[in-house]
This record gives sequence, structure tokens and C-alpha cells, in this order.
Amino acid sequence: MGQEIAKQSIASGYEVTAVVRDEAKAKSLFESSVTIKPVDLSTGEGLTDAFAGVDVVVEVISNSERPHGIQTIVSSCEKSSVKVFVACGGAGQLFIDPEKLNRLVTILETMPNMGWARPITDLHMAVQDIAFKSSIPTVFQIAPPGMANESLTNKFTATKDMNAGVSSVSYQDVASVLLETLKDAPSFNRAMMGMAPKSLEGSAE
Repeated sequence: MGQEIAKQSIASGYEVTAVVRDEAKAKSLFESSVTIKPVDLSTGEGLTDAFAGVDVVVEVISNSERPHGIQTIVSSCEKSSVKVFVACGGAGQLFIDPEKLNRLVTILETMPNMGWARPITDLHMAVQDIAFKSSIPTVFQIAPPGMANESLTNKFTATKDMNAGVSSVSYQDVASVLLETLKDAPSFNRAMMGMAPKSLEGSAE
């Protein structure tokens, strides 16, 4: 996901900084136009410096890093005056009814081998709580459905409607919709961003 966001950001003319654990691996993945900043999330050392002068931070860390990593990242964003923070993940939080009484996780955890759904959903809700309560001017959380390493289709748009009926999208489409959403990020401030077919555009509030 992070690689695809970086790739499309470069193509769109953005200056991209990749904050990574493994500098050598990152250099093998990203083209030379990407600035690479190795950071240890367990301490946060170097993170504030990495965010200096950065307008937008998109978080794509692993779930194992999120309990301690999100607070560290958000705090560094605040210190560095980052304007927009995007947290990735959270499909289990999506409501499946118009009354917003039942979340997707309530169905997932009844399925075979889906015992991991509740802990991950609770973690993503904690991420949202930390991010949304921060002083960062604009914050939103991407909550795409199932993702696959398929081709870019350009058939989707961002939505606040968590009942849009999309079950699977490609990493490429998520990255594309995210970059489009950043052009008007304040409209999603303190909200979740889902994916909807473009045919539903304009009716997804």
C-alpha cells in the first residue's frame, strides 16, 4: 500500500518522503526521487525531523506497530505542524445498516477462522480515537474493503457512505482515490473514507 501511494504521488508531482524501518530495503523499492528517512518507531527518534516541512502524512504501519506507533506518529505530526494526517485501515469498523447499529466486524467474527477480526477492529478504533482527538488540522481514516494486488481501474471514488456495497478494490485504486481526496481533504475531516463506484458519486453523504 505504501509503495503504491508513493509511486502515484511521484507521478502526480508530489515530493515524497518515505519514513521506514529498513533503509536498505527502502532504497531497493523506491526510485531515487523519494527521500528516505529511517526511523525507530519504538523510540520515535528522528520522526519529528522526518516530518519537518511535510504537509501530509499517510500512515501505513503494521498492526503490530500501531499500539505504540500511532501515538508517536501523531505527536510528531503535531510538533512538526503537519496539516493533514491519514490513518489507513478500519474496514471492520464500517456500519452495515443505515441506522449505524451494526458494524461489519459483528458478521466477520461469526465466520470460520475470523477470530482475529475483533482485536484488529478494536485496534483500528483506538487509532481513530487518538488521531481524531489530535490538534492536527485535518485528519481522516481510510476504510477500504478487501484489497488485492490488481490493476488500476479508476472506477471508484471516495465516500462517507459506509454502505456503498464495494467488497474488493485494488491497492492501486485505493491509492488513486486517496490522492484525489487529498485535493479536498477538509471535506473528510474527522471522518472515515470508504470506496464507492463512481456511478454513486454525489449521493454518498
